[in-house]
Amino acid sequence: MKKLILLAIIICIGYAVQASEKDTIIFPILPKAILQNPKALAETITKDAVSDENRALIIFYWITHHIQYDINALTKSSKIKRYTAVEILKRQIADSRGYSDLLKAMCEAIGIRTQVIEGYEKNETYDDGTRFYKPNHVWNAVLVNYKWNIIDATNGAGVFEMKLGWLKQQLQKVNKKKLYYSTKQKFVFEYHPEYFFPDPKSFRVKRLPTDPLWQLLDPPMPLSVFELGEADIKEFNENVISSRQLNPHLSEINLLSEQAALLESADRTYQFNPRYTVMKAAKHLALANDNFDKGLQQESTIEALAKKEAGKVELKAAKEILADQKLDITAEYTELRKLNNEKKVDVVKYKQNFTTINSKFIAMSATHLSTAKTKINAWKSDVAVKAKKSKEIDIANLKKIKTNKTEKDEKDPALKLILDSVNSRNSLVTELRSNINTQKEIIAANRKSLKDGVDTLEYYLIKTDSAFMKEGIARLKKQDSYDDSIKTLRSELNMYKTVKVDKLQQAYFDTYDSTLVKYEVLKKQYSSVLDALKKNIQDLEKYRKMNASNLSVEDAYTQNVHEYQEANEAYVNNSTECIDFIKANMTLTELMKKKYTNENKYFVFLVNTEDDRKNYYKDVLAKYEEIEKKVNESNKTNVKNLSTKMDIAFKKRTKENWK
Repeated sequence: MKKLILLAIIICIGYAVQASEKDTIIFPILPKAILQNPKALAETITKDAVSDENRALIIFYWITHHIQYDINALTKSSKIKRYTAVEILKRQIADSRGYSDLLKAMCEAIGIRTQVIEGYEKNETYDDGTRFYKPNHVWNAVLVNYKWNIIDATNGAGVFEMKLGWLKQQLQKVNKKKLYYSTKQKFVFEYHPEYFFPDPKSFRVKRLPTDPLWQLLDPPMPLSVFELGEADIKEFNENVISSRQLNPHLSEINLLSEQAALLESADRTYQFNPRYTVMKAAKHLALANDNFDKGLQQESTIEALAKKEAGKVELKAAKEILADQKLDITAEYTELRKLNNEKKVDVVKYKQNFTTINSKFIAMSATHLSTAKTKINAWKSDVAVKAKKSKEIDIANLKKIKTNKTEKDEKDPALKLILDSVNSRNSLVTELRSNINTQKEIIAANRKSLKDGVDTLEYYLIKTDSAFMKEGIARLKKQDSYDDSIKTLRSELNMYKTVKVDKLQQAYFDTYDSTLVKYEVLKKQYSSVLDALKKNIQDLEKYRKMNASNLSVEDAYTQNVHEYQEANEAYVNNSTECIDFIKANMTLTELMKKKYTNENKYFVFLVNTEDDRKNYYKDVLAKYEEIEKKVNESNKTNVKNLSTKMDIAFKKRTKENWK
């Protein structure tokens, strides 16, 4: 409550103050007369600032919190219009040129020298590997403390998002299983203070001025390097020798008129990017104007006509360049459309990489589930058979045996052979029991490994789902495979899914199969024990039939029967344990199968959103190509009109001189 009262007091006082939070500035409530006047607005909001840097920051902050990006200029407008600073304040929307013009008007109103800088930006349309034909972004540089510093108010103000409309938001709340997505971009205010006075080296990772002098670094980065990937740019940045923020030449350029600045930078800018033919045409047009203006000022008709002819030569050059530029426009947008299509190809490949391994696991899961039921039935049936047969073995059976009338002596070879066979089998049983213990230890270790593996697998599956969801949301905002955010998420996803989940999943199936094999081995070993003990019992019954006097045989018989019953119980327990193991893993396998099936469905959704993004930018590119061709035709008309205008002006001047 106290904070609200304090906030109200500050607003009422009407001062712009730097608040305690890092990126919070509180502005006064101002009348429309001030809000729509760049000079009055700048003076009012910065009057308590103590330095030019702080004044520039306050202006940057105000613009980025009050001026929306003109999204219609990107999606709906059929022409590009340049608005004045006053018009921008009235409309409260602007494109990057508008943001820069407004910041320049407000900064210069309070004495801060400001430069508007055109440049190349890697964004939704232009990515790594894309060639630039013309600038697509505008920002500023301000002279503070004798240094030129970068300000990008456009990127400081917010982001583009594919935001759901009200109806879809409500539908999303009701139907949470379906992921709704928008087909319309919206600008969202999202303050980014890092675009105020960024380090020139980090700034040119994504943005590069058309005039290399305004990179503010030595050596300047060639456009060919900038058009490569981020790794190449950062490698080049490591070779920076010095900052050029104190370059006095920049201050001289800043004082030039718009036309003079164009002529001063034209050759340098065109040499930096020979595809920027618009600049070359603009230079010839500016020279034509200059020659015509000087020609009309000449007292000598001959000198005037010479200037006129020089102007005509420049107009002819501009006309030829504009004719070629139309082909350049087609070439540029052909490249951009190709890149736009390649982004879908990338997503399809991305989908195939994941769904191929997922489909493998789905098939393995289905096989395991199918064979699991068969195995459970087989084990159950076998247990039933063993349980039935175990009832046939009983200690009382020995007493039911009738001894032969003629009893054989204990030293009889036949009796000795029986005892030797029994002793031999007892040795085999001892060896089998040792093997059984080893197998049980292996099974216990495998089951522990499976449990630990499943716990780890579950953890990374959650991480994978989170990365999938984040990428899905990013793509709903029309981000693509070339965006840093998507690259970061893909890197995370690759680690979680490919490096962790897929290896753990394969290890799970391998360990599961291995454990089942061990259970089968254990089953055979128990069977071998039972067979040996049963033969012992049968042999001892034969012995009893031939000789009832040897009481040790009765003890041996009793021991073998007990061991048989214990072994049979162990056999049944092993079978029951294996059945429970299979059942538990059937549940897990079913969940895994469902998880991978859902992931594959996600990739279908991903491709669909990519289709939506591709079609969206296909329309944007078509619109921009149409606008540029109209501008090209307009420039051609301007050249023709200027030529006609000058002919009339010089004809009039010649007649007056003749009179």
